[in-house]
Amino acid sequence: STLDLIGKGGRDAFYKGPISRAIVADMKRRDGLLDERDFADHKADWVDPISTSYRGYDVFEMPPNSQGFVVLEMLNILEGFDVKSMGHNSPDYLHAFTEAKRIAFADRAAYLGDPGSVPPAVLKTLISKEYAALRRKEINKDHAA
Repeated sequence: STLDLIGKGGRDAFYKGPISRAIVADMKRRDGLLDERDFADHKADWVDPISTSYRGYDVFEMPPNSQGFVVLEMLNILEGFDVKSMGHNSPDYLHAFTEAKRIAFADRAAYLGDPGSVPPAVLKTLISKEYAALRRKEINKDHAA
């Protein structure tokens, strides 16, 4: 019914109409902090997606303040491994995925922030093939970092 209301009433059905009123009423019952003005005053930002290619596919994610660059960085790191030959869920496969995730999550902790505070050059580096190749060298196939 929520999607039906949005379909009929557009953004105002959500931000200025019955949906926001229902959310605010529920928030008040739970001692929440949002009120109708928070919804009515909301302004969305239009942003361009970030992307990389992975084995012939273009993969798009949202830029910071989302964690989308983490996925792209992990894919770029994993592209340097023959994951298919490792066998799904084999020890080598899980090790490569875990280490790629560890590296990308460390970068997330260091660089993820408000879009205005993440310099475009840093974001470009984090999702580059060259950076992934450098970070991939940190993965030792014989033991976890």
